[in-house]
Amino acid sequence: MNRTMTTVAIVAVLALAGCSGDAGDVEDAVSEYTTAYSSGDTETAYALLSARCQKEIGEEKYSTLVEAANKMYGELTVEDVEVEEIDDNTATVSYDVGVPALKQAGQKFVREGGSWHWDGC
Repeated sequence: MNRTMTTVAIVAVLALAGCSGDAGDVEDAVSEYTTAYSSGDTETAYALLSARCQKEIGEEKYSTLVEAANKMYGELTVEDVEVEEIDDNTATVSYDVGVPALKQAGQKFVREGGSWHWDGC
């Protein structure tokens, strides 16, 4: 019986470690996307969009949005991020960049090709 409980405990710890790794990966994606978007790095920011958002927004329109955001706010960094939920290949995230109008709540990120991408379009 002890051996079974030890095995269950090890499996539980490994499962939790995997979840925290996912949360850390999502947090990294939020920071990378925010930095690219706000610094005017259109190419990187566009690559961090989900395929669905790339198709919906289009590269030319998106480039205009990124350039306007950079002119208006300059480069921003994520000050606080909370991964609220991760379910397979989707995550819901809230984060703050120090500008009240830009505080994000319930933003969707999706995992595509092993990487997390902004899916809030």
